[in-house]
Amino acid sequence: MPMMFNSLLAEAGLNWDTVILMRHQDRRADKGKTPFELWRDNREAFERYISIQGFVNRSKFARASDWATFVATPSGETMFVGLYKARYRGVLDHRLPKPQTAGFHEPGSIDIYDLERRQAFEDMDGKLFVEWGDGARAWVQRADRQNKIVRELRR
Repeated sequence: MPMMFNSLLAEAGLNWDTVILMRHQDRRADKGKTPFELWRDNREAFERYISIQGFVNRSKFARASDWATFVATPSGETMFVGLYKARYRGVLDHRLPKPQTAGFHEPGSIDIYDLERRQAFEDMDGKLFVEWGDGARAWVQRADRQNKIVRELRR
């Protein structure tokens, strides 16, 4: 029987109803600034990248107090990179440089979330890989509806 990601969430005391799974892969990113590269090379820029969300996703994020974040690796694998407690801060009220590409987010154009990295799973950052499934275009999924198979746990 395969290990399932939701089993790990339960061990950490998290309710699946309050967790969303986010797989970041940005084909618009400048060279050297993909979500994977931001996570690997500049954790602060990566966390700024994930804290910025478009209005269209507000209802998905409103129900989730915890974000399990993954990135697509250069080879297309889905790698776990952190578990965050998330809180909606509001609509952006100032000009903000985009972490993944040249340009700026303008005031009033996006939602901002405050993120606090949870210690649960920290030892699995960059080591745990899941099978995301056929819905790779569905980059935000509910944990209670999309239990992921843990494909590999590396050293």
